[in-house]
Amino acid sequence: MQSGWQPTTHEATFADECAERLETNDPLESATGYSELGMFLDAWDLIESIPPEEKTKAPTLDLRLQILTALSQWDLGEHLAELLLYAGESESKTVARFHYARARAFYEMGEYQKARESLKALSALE
Repeated sequence: MQSGWQPTTHEATFADECAERLETNDPLESATGYSELGMFLDAWDLIESIPPEEKTKAPTLDLRLQILTALSQWDLGEHLAELLLYAGESESKTVARFHYARARAFYEMGEYQKARESLKALSALE
């Protein structure tokens, strides 16, 4: 009889996909894999190794905002969200998630005015 935790098919597939991302030669793809595993600082460090001309492209900025949201880095994230507003549809979803998470965090801290401001920024996206 086997004991212990066994991954579900979904978990095993997810783990395989993350491992494939980590083994690629594309630093952004690898950083995405680290981020999906919750290794946000490793992902951030890897993004830092990306050539400067790639750091300002929408997919890189999008991943940075996802990481900043996960790390609750609201001030830096707010500036990055403004940059991404002009980038396109998929990035606007990341911006929306950022403003929602930020509003929720401020509400939980009792900073209701900041929470309202984040919700206003969220509603302005539509």
